Amino acid sequence: MMYNTHKSLLPTVKDVNELSFWQALGVSSMLVSCHVDYSKMMVLDLFELINKSIKNQELILFFNHENKPTFMAVYSTLLSDWDASIMIKSNSDDVILFENIISPFSSPIHCYRFLKFYCQKNSIPSMQAYVLALEKKSVRKIW
Repeated sequence: MMYNTHKSLLPTVKDVNELSFWQALGVSSMLVSCHVDYSKMMVLDLFELINKSIKNQELILFFNHENKPTFMAVYSTLLSDWDASIMIKSNSDDVILFENIISPFSSPIHCYRFLKFYCQKNSIPSMQAYVLALEKKSVRKIW
């Protein structure tokens, strides 16, 4: 879990380092429901996204100094899971693809900086990082 200084309208989480599956699902659902673009997701699609990312340990939840959730990211380092139309042309193995960055209370630039710091600190291969567009038709390099 990482901390940032952005305000959040969501309730405080007591112990952010020891979240159960159901607590992580609840916090993620609250973040998604607060985001303009993602709040339109169907409940089953949301559950499948969060369930898969928690089980594969590809979900990062960020909290502010008050232990309130501020944003989340779902990522993948296995680019073979993606369609050829959106594959990233890179010779490096150190590529990370963020499927979703949901930040209803933070700016995208601030999120990207925290994500880069988090990846470096936790030895996640990330020399290059890309974010998948919401409509999943293109990718954009973020570092």
